[in-house]
Amino acid sequence: MSQMNGIRSRQLDQLNTAEGEPLCATSAPDWFIRPDPQYGAPYAHKRAGNNVRFFTNGDDYFKDVAAAISNARHSIYISGWQINYEVCLDGDKRLWDCLAEALRKNEKPDIYLMPWLSPKAGVDTGDLETMLASFLLNAGLEQRKVWCMPAIQQSDMDRLATFFSHHQKMVVIDNQIAYVGGIDLAYGRRDDNNFRLAADGRSERELYNPCIPPLREIPAHQQYPYMTTAELVGAALMEGDTLSRVQRWIGLRLDNDHVDAVRQRKQAALNWLKDRLKGGLRLFGVGAAYTTGGALDMARFLREHLEDEELRQHLPPEFSQLEQDLLDWANEVEQQSGEYSQTLQIRGNTLFNQWVEQSGAGAFFTWFNNTPPERLTAQALEQFDAIATPFLLYLHSTLDRMSDAQQGQPYSYLADPAVRLLPPGGRTLDPARQPRMPWHDVQVRLEGTAVEDFSRNFIERWNSLQARFEGTTQTMPALLAGGLGLVSRNLAPQPFRPHYLPPAQPVAAQGSLFAQVLRSTPYRQLREERQGALQAHASRLPQTTEGFALPDARQANCLQAMLQAIAGAQQFIYIENQFFQSDFGEIDYATPPKDEHEEAARPATQDEEDPWQDGPMQSLMDIEKLPDYPRYAARLGLEGRFEDNASRLQHLNYYALAEMIHNRDADEFVSALLKVLNNRSLVRAINDMQRPQPKILNTICEALATRIEAAIEMGEDFHVYMVLPVYPEGPLNDITLMTQIHLTMQSLSLGSHSLVRRIQRAMAMKAQMDSGIPEDVASDNIDKHQRRGEAWKVFEREDWKRYLTLLNLRTWEDFNGHPVTEQIYVHSKLLIADDRVAILGSANINDRSQLGDRDSELAVVISGRQAQISQLNGCTPQPICREVQQLRIALWRKLFALDVTQDQVPVAPAMQLEPMLELPAAPATWQAIQQQAMDNATAYREAFIHIPGNHASIWPTWPDNNSGSMPFEPAFWESPIAAKPPKDVAGFITELPIYWTRRENNDSGFNLSVLAHHDKTEQKTLQASVSSVSEGTT
Repeated sequence: MSQMNGIRSRQLDQLNTAEGEPLCATSAPDWFIRPDPQYGAPYAHKRAGNNVRFFTNGDDYFKDVAAAISNARHSIYISGWQINYEVCLDGDKRLWDCLAEALRKNEKPDIYLMPWLSPKAGVDTGDLETMLASFLLNAGLEQRKVWCMPAIQQSDMDRLATFFSHHQKMVVIDNQIAYVGGIDLAYGRRDDNNFRLAADGRSERELYNPCIPPLREIPAHQQYPYMTTAELVGAALMEGDTLSRVQRWIGLRLDNDHVDAVRQRKQAALNWLKDRLKGGLRLFGVGAAYTTGGALDMARFLREHLEDEELRQHLPPEFSQLEQDLLDWANEVEQQSGEYSQTLQIRGNTLFNQWVEQSGAGAFFTWFNNTPPERLTAQALEQFDAIATPFLLYLHSTLDRMSDAQQGQPYSYLADPAVRLLPPGGRTLDPARQPRMPWHDVQVRLEGTAVEDFSRNFIERWNSLQARFEGTTQTMPALLAGGLGLVSRNLAPQPFRPHYLPPAQPVAAQGSLFAQVLRSTPYRQLREERQGALQAHASRLPQTTEGFALPDARQANCLQAMLQAIAGAQQFIYIENQFFQSDFGEIDYATPPKDEHEEAARPATQDEEDPWQDGPMQSLMDIEKLPDYPRYAARLGLEGRFEDNASRLQHLNYYALAEMIHNRDADEFVSALLKVLNNRSLVRAINDMQRPQPKILNTICEALATRIEAAIEMGEDFHVYMVLPVYPEGPLNDITLMTQIHLTMQSLSLGSHSLVRRIQRAMAMKAQMDSGIPEDVASDNIDKHQRRGEAWKVFEREDWKRYLTLLNLRTWEDFNGHPVTEQIYVHSKLLIADDRVAILGSANINDRSQLGDRDSELAVVISGRQAQISQLNGCTPQPICREVQQLRIALWRKLFALDVTQDQVPVAPAMQLEPMLELPAAPATWQAIQQQAMDNATAYREAFIHIPGNHASIWPTWPDNNSGSMPFEPAFWESPIAAKPPKDVAGFITELPIYWTRRENNDSGFNLSVLAHHDKTEQKTLQASVSSVSEGTT
C-alpha cells in the first residue's frame, strides 16, 4: 500500500482508550492539515476543547438556531449564499421575528448579516429583500443595532468573476456558538425525517421545487396580503409606514386597483386616487404579477424609456423594428380615451414581453415587480447585471446611512408574519397535484475554542467589504433615476461610511474534540481581507492576532483536507455531496453494452465512427434538429449547405423571424428556435469572456480511485459509500444543468478515468497478475483493448460494487389518487472516514468549491482526542470518534426510513438494515444496502417512466414522444399520465444508474471554468441566464 498519508508521510502516534490503555497502532492518520504550497496556508490551527451537536435535518437545525438567535446577548453574525428574512425557522416564526425578538430584550445584541450579492439576472437569492428587511429592524431603537452588507464576489476569475459567489453558510452567536454546514437560512431547507412531498403546512416560497413549473397562479384579487420588492424599497426609504412622494409613486405603479382605474376616463381615475389616499392606506404591491400594470401605464413607461437617446442604446440593432413597433403601439394606446380592444392589449403584451427579453431595462422593470422574465438574451443579461448591482449598492449606501436615525416602528406589514413576499410571477406550486422537493443536508453546532476562528472568518470578510467601499459614492443608475423619481435630498448619494468590527476574542475550551476550520478563499479575497484589517486598525480598533502579513496564494484547505482523509482512511469512507465532478480523463465513447448481444442488435444506421447519439441537447442547441425545420428553413434564409450550425445561424433572417413573431406564425417552432438562439448566445458569450479550461481540475476522483486500488492490490476489504442527488436542482431542459449531468456521469462511470472504470481496471489487473501475467503485460493488454473500444471485454464486467456503493434518494406519495414521485435533494457536503473524522461544510466536490480561486467556502474537520473502540467490520477493533459515528448512524437511520414519524409516508422502514448500522465496513452491510437500493430503483422505474435509469436518455421519455411529457413541462402536471404505486419500497435509498445518458451527447460546450455548480433559487429558470452557472446550490 501507499506509504503516504494523504499528502504527507505517515506518522505513527500512540492511541489510547478512554481508560488509558494503549492500542496497537498500525496507522495513525493525522486528519488535520498543515501548510503546503500546493494548497496555500491553512486558515486556522487545529484546536482542542470543543463540543459538537450534529443536525441531520433542517427542521432540528432551524429550531435550535432560532432559539439561539432569540436569546443572543452580545452579537449575531450570519453569512450565507442565500439568507431569506422570511424563512420560517420554528413553526411560523421567521428569521426576521427571531432577530426582532432579540432586539426587544434589555441586552440587545449587535446584529450583522452578510448575504452573497447575487447577480439578479437568473439567480436571485433574495439578498435585496433581506437587506431591506434587516435595515427596518432599526426603526424605533434608541441606538442602531442591525447592519447588513451584501457580499460582492471576490474571486480570482477576471472577466468571469460575475459567475462566482460567496458560498459559506455560517451563524455565530455571542462568539460562543457557531453553526456551519450546508444549510442556508433559506426557503426549502426546513425538512425532517419524513421527507414529505405534500405541502405539510408549507406555502408560497417555502413550497419549494425548482425542478418543475409552478402551476398555481395567485389571482389579482388574492394578492393584497403579499408584499413586493418595490414595496419593501418604499418602506425602507420612507422609514416604515410614512407615505412619501416616492412611496406613493411606487404604489401607484404597482397597485392592482390601478390596472382597472387607468382604463376608465380621467375623472374616474382621479376619484379613485383621492379615495385611495385617504387615511394613508397601503398603496402598493398588490398587482405585481401583472408586469405591465394597465395598458396606459405600460404605454407611458415605454415611451419614456424608448424615446430617451441613452436608453435606446439598450436595444440590439437587429431588433430596431421591434422598437418602432413598440412606439407605434404606445402612440395608438395614448390616443385612446376609452376601452381598449382585446387585440390591442394582446399586441402590447406580446411586444412588451419581447422587449423585456431583449433589453436590460425591460428585464429590470419586470424583476423589480416580482415577475422575472422567462428568457433573456445574453446582451440583455449583461445589461441587467450592469443595472441591478449598482442599484442594490446605491440602496445599501443610502439605507445604511438612514439606519443611524430611523424613526417610528418597523413597517407594520413586514412585522406581520401573515404578510409574505409575493412569489415570483405570482405563481406557486399547486399543492393538490405538484410535490415539493424534500431536502437532505447536514449542519453542526460547535462550542469551544474553534468558535473564535468562525468569528474571525466573518469579521475579516466583513471588514474587507467595508474597506472596499469606504469613501466611495454609490449612485442610482441613470437608467432608473428618472423613472423611480428618487429626487429627495435625503436620498442623494453620499460617500459610504464604514463600520469596522474589532478582532475576534479567544473562546474557552468546552469538551474534548479537536476541530480545525477550513476555507476555500481566492487570493483577491485574502488581499482584501488584509486591507480590511489594516483599515480597521487605522480606525483605532485593536490589531488582529494574525497580523497583517501579505498572503502568498489562495487557500484550498477543503481540497487538502479531503485528499488527506481519503488517503488516510483504513476501512471505509462515507460521502454525501451535492456534486461529484472531478478529473475523469477523456470522454470515452465506447461505454459497455447492456448485454452480450447488444452489439448485434444495434441498428445498421448507427454511425460507427461517431458513437454519440443525438439527444435532447441537440434539440436545444441545433436548429436543424427542431421539428418543422425543413418547413421554415427557406423563409428564414437557412436553406443550403453550411459548414456548421454556427455558420448557418449567421445567415438567419432576423427580419423574417420578427415578422413570424409579430404575426404569431408557428408559435411552437418560433419558441423552440428562440431557445436555441438564446442557448447558443449564452454559451458563446461566456466562452468569449475567458478561455475555457480544458477539463475538470480537482483530483478527488483520482484520490478515491488510488485508495481503492491500494486495497485491491493488497487484497483488503475497503469500501466507499457515496450519496448524491439524482441531478442538480432545476428543470431537465436547462442546458447548463444537462451539462452538469454529463460531467457527473463522466466522473462517476463513463469517462476513461472515471471512478468506476478505475476500480474495474484495477480489479482486472489484479486478476491477471494473480494468474501469473506480469504487471506491464497486463497493463498493455487492457490498454490495447481500450484503444479499440473493447475495454468492456477485458475489465468492465468486473464487479466494482465490491468497493463502491452509489446511491440516490427518492420518495413517493399519493396525490388525490395519483402516485407522484420526486428525488430527495442531497445538498450535504460531508465526508466521514472510519467513523474517526468528519469533514463538513459548504464545499462541493467540483472545481468551483475545491480549487480555492473561485467560490469562497467554509468547512470544519472534527475528530476525537480519545479513541473509543468499535468493530466496524464485525471482527477487528478499530479506534473511532463516538460523536462522528453517531452522526453517520443518525444519517443512515434517516435514509433507511427507520425514523419516519408520520403515517402518511408510504415508504416502509428498511428494518433489515438496522442491525448493520454499526458495521459499515462489513461486506454484508454494503451488500444489503445495495440490494435494497436496487430493489427500490426497480420498483420506481416500473411505476414511473419519466425517472432516470440505466441506458435511458437524459429525458427518459426521449425520443418516444408517445411515452408522455416530462415534469419540467406544464402538460405533465395538467394531464397526469396513469401511474401505479411502486411496490415494496423500503427506505429512501435507490441505486444510482451509472449508465444513465450513455452514448448520448449532453455536452453544451459551456465554459468549464464557470460550470461545476448549480444552486437554483425559487424563481423560474431563465433559458439564457447565469442561473445555472452562478453558485449554486445551493
